[in-house]
Amino acid sequence: MGRPIGKQILPSIRYKGFTFPFNPATTEYKIDRSYIKHKYPEIKGTELEDLGPNACVISGDGEFFGPNAYSNWNNLLREYKKGGVGSVYHPIFKDITRGLMVSLHAKVEPIPQYISYSFEIVADTAPSVNECLGKYISVLSSPIDTGSGDGGGGGGNGNSGSLVHTVVKGECLSVICARYAAQFGTTISWRKIATHNNMKNPHLIYPGDKINIYYPT
Repeated sequence: MGRPIGKQILPSIRYKGFTFPFNPATTEYKIDRSYIKHKYPEIKGTELEDLGPNACVISGDGEFFGPNAYSNWNNLLREYKKGGVGSVYHPIFKDITRGLMVSLHAKVEPIPQYISYSFEIVADTAPSVNECLGKYISVLSSPIDTGSGDGGGGGGNGNSGSLVHTVVKGECLSVICARYAAQFGTTISWRKIATHNNMKNPHLIYPGDKINIYYPT
């Protein structure tokens, strides 16, 4: 059965075009981080590489009740079905201003004009790849030809760009390549990068090492 109803103290939560007539009974805020554990041969201990926080998540559960219970549910469901990221307002968790409702559940009991619900909203935040990489790269102004010839086509005909990356503590080659691939919207093979740089063991790189990164343009 629904909780006792009193005066609402906090401003109403909003998702896209829907304003909750009564705030959910509870809302929760969750955030965690992504990281990689690096274990090196013949070296004791594990080194952690911090990849930064993941998207925040707001979850909540509550009830619609009274003459407008079912219409309120239908209006919320309509906003969910629209898809796409939209505006979010929570009176406490104000750092989340845009998000996507990724799940929505309802439960009906044999009680007139009553429906309980729960939802989960994931925050939408712009990636800060450029900010992270800006400290460590110097982009060469002129495009070069890597001459890889991979996949046929004679090689040497496709243009590519080049930059020099300075390794920092905790980095590995595959993650470095993935970051640049995300920045330039392309695919960068860490195996090819290792070959271009004549690496004997691409799994062993050290802070201060200079790595030439080639990427298609």
